[in-house]
Amino acid sequence: MNAATLFGVLSAQPARMFVSASLQRGLQAGRRLWRASVARPRDAESDVLAVRALADHYRRIDPGFAADLYAAADRHELEHDGGR
Repeated sequence: MNAATLFGVLSAQPARMFVSASLQRGLQAGRRLWRASVARPRDAESDVLAVRALADHYRRIDPGFAADLYAAADRHELEHDGGR
């Protein structure tokens, strides 16, 4: 084997490993996006709980926004649960 052939063989190996690793990371990211995009069944109660949790988070940071979120959660609950 001459020096040019040896250099070609040695330098091709890291490139293949890099492409393989990049392809693997791309496929993993694609799988995560696919799983995240699959619609999960939702109900009004879980939506209301999620909005109220967000409002709890913003209560000290931005009380006005938190109040809007609480009001939206109340309206949503009344529309979908009939105010039970």
